[in-house]
Amino acid sequence: MTVESPTTVLLIDDEEIVRRTIAAYLDAAGLTVLEADNGRAGLDLFRQTHPDLVLLDLRMPEMHGLEVLDVLTKESPETPCIVISGAGVAKDVVEAINRGAWDFVLKPIVDMVVFRHTIDKVLERARLLRERQRQQRLLEHKVTERTVQLQAANEALAREVSVRRQAEEALRTSKARWRSLVEHAPGFIATVDRAGTIQYVNRVLPGVNQEAVIGQAIYRFVDPAHHGHVRTAIEQAFDSGLTSKVEAPIANVPGEPIWFETLVGPVRIQDETTAAMLISTDITERRIVEQNLRALSARNQALLHAIPDIVMEVDARKVYTWANPAGLAFFGDAVIGKEATDYFEGEQPTYELVQPLFNGAEDVIYVESWQRRQDGEKRLLAWWCRVLKDADGSVTGAISTARDITEARQTQEELAHYRADLENLVEERTKELRAAQEDLLRKERLATLGQLIGTVAHEIRNPLGTVRTSVFSIDERARGKGLDIERALDRAERNIVRCDAIIEELLDYARLKQATRVPTPLDSWLESVLHEYPVPDGIQLTLALTANATVPLDRERFRRAVLNVLTNAHQAIQQASQPQGRITVETETVANRVRVAIADNGLGIPPDVRDKIFEPLYSTKTFGVGLGLSIVKRTIEQHEGTIELDSTPGRGTTVTFWLPLPQDEVV
Repeated sequence: MTVESPTTVLLIDDEEIVRRTIAAYLDAAGLTVLEADNGRAGLDLFRQTHPDLVLLDLRMPEMHGLEVLDVLTKESPETPCIVISGAGVAKDVVEAINRGAWDFVLKPIVDMVVFRHTIDKVLERARLLRERQRQQRLLEHKVTERTVQLQAANEALAREVSVRRQAEEALRTSKARWRSLVEHAPGFIATVDRAGTIQYVNRVLPGVNQEAVIGQAIYRFVDPAHHGHVRTAIEQAFDSGLTSKVEAPIANVPGEPIWFETLVGPVRIQDETTAAMLISTDITERRIVEQNLRALSARNQALLHAIPDIVMEVDARKVYTWANPAGLAFFGDAVIGKEATDYFEGEQPTYELVQPLFNGAEDVIYVESWQRRQDGEKRLLAWWCRVLKDADGSVTGAISTARDITEARQTQEELAHYRADLENLVEERTKELRAAQEDLLRKERLATLGQLIGTVAHEIRNPLGTVRTSVFSIDERARGKGLDIERALDRAERNIVRCDAIIEELLDYARLKQATRVPTPLDSWLESVLHEYPVPDGIQLTLALTANATVPLDRERFRRAVLNVLTNAHQAIQQASQPQGRITVETETVANRVRVAIADNGLGIPPDVRDKIFEPLYSTKTFGVGLGLSIVKRTIEQHEGTIELDSTPGRGTTVTFWLPLPQDEVV
């Protein structure tokens, strides 16, 4: 049915995009739209403009939609009001209908044709009610007028006959018009007496004879469970003149029940209630939607309550708004209304990690966070978080499930600790095995080298003695005869001496066996050894002997070790071409050990050579076989000591012997 123009619609909704969308559609349909963004402003605009229809959102700031509806129903019950509600607030919709709303639509509005049909239906219903009231007032007015005319017509009855006929014709026309309007109204309209007997009905259900319905009790067509509600509404219409609303299904209908919403009000003639009028609208579809919503809500609630994990909901401010039983058991009943950070333990980046959700991201975000349980214990929770949005896609909050992983994390850390300990043990054992293997290989090489040295020294020394004797004989016979071979013979003699020294060094290395140690006053003995050492020119030897200890020494072997290091020191100084060479020999007692240090300011040892310096047959010199420092190291080890080497290229080298003190010498 087409709505008469112009029609004014007052739209009260706090969501601007919803207002704009609905207003644009209604403007295009030829309706005049007034807008208000909250309930209080909507009431002010309603009182100023008196619109034909009110579209009212339920959830708004300043003033709730139900409060606005109460005021509208009280101030202007004849003005139709359609509530607009989100899909998750079926309870509010039912409450709104009970408080006087004429119909409802759900957001988001998907089908504008259905929406327009709802508006047209409500406007038509309002128009019919206004027309009925107008006709009633008109009828009452005409009856009153006719009464006055009849009283005045006592003296001129004949003259007034035509006037009476005209009034009767007008009355018949008015009744016909009223009947036409009622019979074409979209719902069922009936009048009943106080007993509920049907006096008039504009239409009946398909297959039911209208004449057969007249005179029947209205309760015959109402489900017996709702007879009391209908009877109370009829009695209120007669006794108090009140209009009531009743929802009830039709009786004896096969299949699914058909529900009607019925407005029951008085029919008054000359201030007397002569009947009750019932205006019924089919709400079966709405009831089905409400039942489905309730079933879905109950199923979701059951599912959330059955989940053993924690389930928590926060709003856009990250304030807890809902929790399942597991969540309440963990955080306590007081968690609702608290900000999530109130339960954080320590500084943690949880908010930064989940912020994409509150920016609109729809991915599931996993975070781990330390939380305070209601008994005060610190627990580690694993969270899976998902954004919540309204019908317009705006972020309203987030819902998260959580699981306590404290014990699992502790187990992981313990396993990691055990694994690290095991790896360390394996590494240490591997090092020990590798060191033992290297020591075994070294000993095998040294044993083989000792056998080889003994053989080579013996085989070379005998021919070398013969060569030395021959050179001596040649020198005796040729000296003073002008043959000019003296220099050649001197070179031969020097090289024979050098070869003999090499052989002696080889034999010394091969003959190293268990040391024979005797108690020796280290400082005085070492001073006597150093006084016998021929210090080369240009080198200053400084002694700082402060050990004041007696240690067991194989004096000959230890003497040769000291002299070997001194020789290396003065050779390093000569190679560095130092203008003033310095060699310092120090001794001191440190706890249960004696330190003997020989330092020089010579050439120093490069880092790549330092690790090889004590290996047998390794040498950086152009002469010798490289056994000197190897013999020194073996000698110190035979004295149960250790040797250290500290060298800086260009600045010098310090060789340190560490010897253990006898028990009676330990301070």
